Amino acid sequence: MLSKIVSVAAGATQTILFNATGAKRTSASNSGKPTITIIIAGGATATVATRTAEGGTAVAVADGKLAGTIAASVSDVVEGTIHSIDVTAAVATVTVEIAFPEDI
Repeated sequence: MLSKIVSVAAGATQTILFNATGAKRTSASNSGKPTITIIIAGGATATVATRTAEGGTAVAVADGKLAGTIAASVSDVVEGTIHSIDVTAAVATVTVEIAFPEDI
């Protein structure tokens, strides 16, 4: 598995690619699905969108813990094939932690 930790500044949108750039190996295991954790502090809120292909359209997450406006820290597994996620932070900086198999 690979993992990344990314800070998203208030008022900004950060695209986080599911690739090895900037990632650290966290396990020899390469199984499982991508897991995303959004850390909320200081009254921050965030929204999450996914992109299926490079240069594709960001689509807001429609269901699950990452749907809608996130106002408390959450973690969820992403289903399907994902190229990247867009995280938009409001009010204050949020932290995004992701873990994903190397072969995606």
